[in-house]
Amino acid sequence: MSGIAPDTQENIVCHCSGTTEGKIIALIKTGAVTLDDISRKTGACSGCGSCECAVMELLAEYNF
Repeated sequence: MSGIAPDTQENIVCHCSGTTEGKIIALIKTGAVTLDDISRKTGACSGCGSCECAVMELLAEYNF
């Protein structure tokens, strides 16, 4: 055993709304295709806007 605890906390993408990477990926897999889709369903990108790049990267990576 390495003594390092596994990371059990999901990556928070938007601290203003508490939106996680897992939530965004799940929305993309169920049809969200734009930043506006994600924002309307989670509140991400509607506060300070600092998460916009991260959300766009997830959209680019998971939209097939």
